[in-house]
Amino acid sequence: MPKFAKALGVHIDDLIVDAKSSRKTKRTGPVGEIQKTFEEVKQLPRSQQRKVLEMIQALVEQYKRKAS
Repeated sequence: MPKFAKALGVHIDDLIVDAKSSRKTKRTGPVGEIQKTFEEVKQLPRSQQRKVLEMIQALVEQYKRKAS
């Protein structure tokens, strides 16, 4: 999870803590969509979670290389 959070540029707590119980304001836009997707990914078996993580890390690295 720490690598996942780092790759996405979010704090690990944002991936773990339920947004409704920890925040009074509702997030909208890409960050909210990302968090909702992570909640769905958390429901997958660990092997599938790893595959999702690997794909996201590869995309992040690709974008970093393009930005350099």
